[in-house]
Amino acid sequence: MLAPIRVLAVGLVAALSTGLLAVALSLPSSSPAGVVGAPGTSSGVPAAVASPAAVSSPGSEQPIDWDTGCVRLTADWLRIVPDAGADGPSHIFTADGALPSLTSDPGNGDYRTLEATWLEDGSEMRVNLYLTADEDNWWVRELRTYDGQPTPDWITFPGPLFETPLGETYAGDVELDSALLEGAQGNVPGTIEIRGMTLSAPDFGPGTGPATCTQTTPVMNIDFGTAEASPTTGAAGSATTVGKTADGMAPAVASAVAAISDELLEGCYTRDEAVARLSAALIEAGESGFFLRTDGPIGGPNDRIDEIMAHVDAGCVVYGGSGATEDGTPVFYVGGGSGGPTSTFVPGAVWE
Repeated sequence: MLAPIRVLAVGLVAALSTGLLAVALSLPSSSPAGVVGAPGTSSGVPAAVASPAAVSSPGSEQPIDWDTGCVRLTADWLRIVPDAGADGPSHIFTADGALPSLTSDPGNGDYRTLEATWLEDGSEMRVNLYLTADEDNWWVRELRTYDGQPTPDWITFPGPLFETPLGETYAGDVELDSALLEGAQGNVPGTIEIRGMTLSAPDFGPGTGPATCTQTTPVMNIDFGTAEASPTTGAAGSATTVGKTADGMAPAVASAVAAISDELLEGCYTRDEAVARLSAALIEAGESGFFLRTDGPIGGPNDRIDEIMAHVDAGCVVYGGSGATEDGTPVFYVGGGSGGPTSTFVPGAVWE
């Protein structure tokens, strides 16, 4: 079995690989708070959206800054309170200290998203915003959060919310209560409170076309000591164990992975070199039908973590871990180096 692994909370920022190239982000200045309501309606705040004085501080007041280039959300603090309609919510989620996975669907001139995923106190949490626009304004047609339950599900807060003129930034304090919003859904009720929120969507509106977004893939605190795993697409921090042994791999494959981990630490390899060496080692060990990805976590044995981080800081690539796709196809990761994330499939028989 591999030595216990500790994964550091290190964010890896990379451009999406399918036509979404990283660009310098131009951040518009904040405008006065926009109104909440349907486009063209008079101003006014429904009961589900609190006035600034009604949003109380949770005490920690940790700021957030979620930016994909397509959409940016900043705030003094955020608080998600699932089951707010029952006696004593099980937990208040604040994303304090979290390194969320951030992504955006670039959509087109009248559709765009901001999607954040993180782990907090053992629970997977998510916040998704779905933006739309017309010739004059943009707004959030729906906001969703995970409900913090053992089997998480969505709490939906239907819009329109945060209507703002095109090119301008929404700014204000927000409290949404699913119990007060007509059309809200979820297995449990809940609220989301955001103090000092700004929300912007540069170059958004009819006729602007698909945007250019970036994706942030964080490293979650996952113990690889009993089953090697890495965050899978769409579920940052979730672990899928694949294989035939306690560490999730056939014995020969586990030995090959241990050897390649040492080899990548002993030399300084680029991503292409690391992928080639890892692929050759896996094939020689009898593995086939797997993906090799270059957006893996940065981590290693506790007694070598300083060496590993120095290696990555020098621009070298290290072995990152393993996981699986939803259909069970093995995935092996390397981390570090430069460039956008890549995914290469090595064909062959998948483990039965």
